[in-house]
Amino acid sequence: MSAFQLAQQAPKLGSISGSVPGSLSGVNAAPLAPQSLGGAAPHQLVLPHGLRGALALYPQWLVLLILALLIVSFVAALVLIWRWWRRRRLNRPRAGIDPWDELLARVTALTPAQPFTKAAQEDFFAHLSLFLREGIERRTGLPATDRTYQELRVPLKDQSFLPKEQGEALLQFLQRADLVKFAASPSGDGEARAAANQVAAWITVLRPLPGAAKVGEASRAPS
Repeated sequence: MSAFQLAQQAPKLGSISGSVPGSLSGVNAAPLAPQSLGGAAPHQLVLPHGLRGALALYPQWLVLLILALLIVSFVAALVLIWRWWRRRRLNRPRAGIDPWDELLARVTALTPAQPFTKAAQEDFFAHLSLFLREGIERRTGLPATDRTYQELRVPLKDQSFLPKEQGEALLQFLQRADLVKFAASPSGDGEARAAANQVAAWITVLRPLPGAAKVGEASRAPS
């Protein structure tokens, strides 16, 4: 083939090579590499919401606030669960300990706070009255912890677990405790300690003798 024929076929070969993907283009033709989306480099993956994904739609402070609220809620839930478990463990009767011994120990451990303020007086007599009501309820079966002094006055007068004089004194203490708790009647350290000793003595008397029928516990037993 002559040189003139080769010169005529040269443009055709250039056009064929430019039509092949990935091959070099002709002199005056544009590059055949695919254009990137959004100005990214070739062959770079571009997500619909950017490289950070859907979080890029929200401000950074809002994301941090949501995370902080989640952490605080989780910690608060743990604290509530711990308090519930602790309260249940403290209120659960201990194995091998007589409930009367435990009740008496709670009374003897109760001491007036110093200084013996109005709030401390109300708290002291509220606990002391509750301990005595628990002993009455355990011995007699009366729901003493859920009744007021007026509701207990008549039923307790008909009970024979205490002598008449001690029964009257017990009712007077319950009335006095209600006055301190609800009527803002002031009390002193000496009266509080004397009342605690008297409640301990009453609980000792309320405690049934070994082998005696436990009226209160029997009344709460399922039929």
